[in-house]
Formats: sequence, C-alpha cells, structure tokens
Amino acid sequence: MTQWVLIFGGTSEAGRLIELLQPLPVEMVVSVATAYGHALLQEQSLGPRVRLIEGRLDRPAIETLLRQLRPAMVLDATHPFATEVTAALRMACAAEHVRYLRIVRPAEAEETVGALPSVEAAAAQIARLPGRVLLTIGSKRLDAFVGDPGFPDRFYPRVLPSTEAIERCLALGYRQSHILAMQGPFSTELNVALLRQYAIDLLVTKASGGAGGFAEKWDACKRTGASLVVVGRPQAEEGLTVEEVVWTIRKELAGV
Repeated sequence: MTQWVLIFGGTSEAGRLIELLQPLPVEMVVSVATAYGHALLQEQSLGPRVRLIEGRLDRPAIETLLRQLRPAMVLDATHPFATEVTAALRMACAAEHVRYLRIVRPAEAEETVGALPSVEAAAAQIARLPGRVLLTIGSKRLDAFVGDPGFPDRFYPRVLPSTEAIERCLALGYRQSHILAMQGPFSTELNVALLRQYAIDLLVTKASGGAGGFAEKWDACKRTGASLVVVGRPQAEEGLTVEEVVWTIRKELAGV
C-alpha cells in the first residue's frame, strides 16, 4: 500500500527530501508559503507522486488540512528562523494526532562566535558602526534598520527576486538602486564581487547554516576585510537531518 507524507517548506531541505523520496512508494504533498517557493520547487523533476499547494497557513488552517489529507507523517522542512510556523505545525499535529518530524539544518561552527540574539540587536550594533551595509537576512525584518541615522544611503538589501520582496524594500524606503534582487546559492567569489562592487564594510546575515550560504559569506568577508554581523538562531532545535528522515520513512512507511 502506498503511503504519503505532508512536507512543509520551500527550502533546500524540502527540495532534497523530494529528490530522495522519489524512488520510494511514497506520495508527497508539499506546502509552500509563497508563489516564489512554489516556482523554485517546480524547477525540479517532481514526478507524478508530488503535489504542491501554495499559501501561508496558520494553526487552524493546518489542522483543517491535516483532517482533509490524513498524512502518515508531517515533515517540517521550514527555515530555522520560521519559528512561528514550526510552533503552529507542532501544535496542529499534536491536536490531530499526526506524527511530526522536524528537519534541522546543521549549523556552522563559526555561526555562534559573537552571534547577536536578534535582528534588533544587529541593527543597534550597525547603528554604532560606520560604513556601507549589505543586508542578507531576507526581506521580512528589513524594517529593523530603517531608524538608522544613515538610512537609506548606506544600506544594500539582498533579497529574493520576487515582487513581494522588492515591493517590501521600496515600501520601507530602501533605494531602488541599492536593492540586489538575486537568487542563490551564492559562491564565495560572487559574494566577494558584490562586497567590492558596492564598497561594503559590514555584512549582516542570519546563522542559517551551510544551506544558507554562511561559509561563503564568512570567507568573502575575510577576503575583503568586511565585518560580519551574525544574528543567531532564535532557539536550539532538536530534530533529524534530511537523510535521517528519509531512512525513517524507508523503514516505517516504504518497508525498504
């Protein structure tokens, strides 16, 4: 009998899960929050046993979806900083008695060195330092920097090339000529080129692990002399790697 799972996340981990589960007799429904995440996953060879659904879901909506679909497992492959979504998924799965597995992104050792507790703390530190700033934290928390005395002249947000992200930058007052709308992954060489092209002195990043390109940002800063400002992960998580989740599904659902 073919089993199936419900995957949440438009991350690289979600894409890797889809890839590794393809050979197994497992049906997949993949929930992504945005049209951009939907488009990225569609670039993979999804196959006939994968169905994508799009839209941001709160806990009641997740519970409704679980009642409709009754998956054997829910696989939470959302971003390490998407804490509200993860909390909603945990509670919804508990309420509907659906097994929940969290995929945890391994952290780089350097991420914890001098990491700040929040984006607000990073903004406060940046306000005390001179120079141009490359923001690589996504578009959701760019509001934290608009009170900086040098705003918007010294800020360069690097965001996804989506209409939503660019419009948010403009609405907050970031200069259009400073918005770097680009899709990763970013190599060290590309990061170096951007830091030099825009004469960047400070690079702000989240502690988002290897999948988030942390090592490449760190190396680029060392090569160019730019300072790295790191926002630490909001909480220490327990969970499984992608490979461990696939092994669990092979044994428990696919009988392999």
